[in-house]
Amino acid sequence: MPIKAQTFGEIIRAVREKKKLTLQQMASEVGLDTSLLAKLEKNQRKPSDDNITQIAKTIGVSEKILRTAVLSDEVAQRIADEEVNAKEVLAVAEEKIKYIKRRKH
Repeated sequence: MPIKAQTFGEIIRAVREKKKLTLQQMASEVGLDTSLLAKLEKNQRKPSDDNITQIAKTIGVSEKILRTAVLSDEVAQRIADEEVNAKEVLAVAEEKIKYIKRRKH
C-alpha cells in the first residue's frame, strides 16, 4: 500500500514491524504509554503535536509525512461520514485554501 493511502496508525505500525520492535519496545523508545501507542496504531486516538514529533524522530520517518497522514486521516474520515461528493468537496476546499492564503499576504 502506498504511504499516501496509509493512515497515520498504519504507517507507524508498518515501521515498527519492519524494525522488528514490539509495541512495548517502541512505546519505551518513543516515551509513550504502551496503551496509547496501541490506540494510535489502531487510529483510535489522535496524536498530539508532541507525539508526532517524538514518533518521527524515533522511527526515522519525516514529521511532514506523519503530520500529512494525521490531517488527511481527519479530512478523509469527515468526508466519508457525510453524504457528499468527495471530489467536489476537496475541489472547493482547495480553492478556499488558496483564498485564505491570499488573504493572509
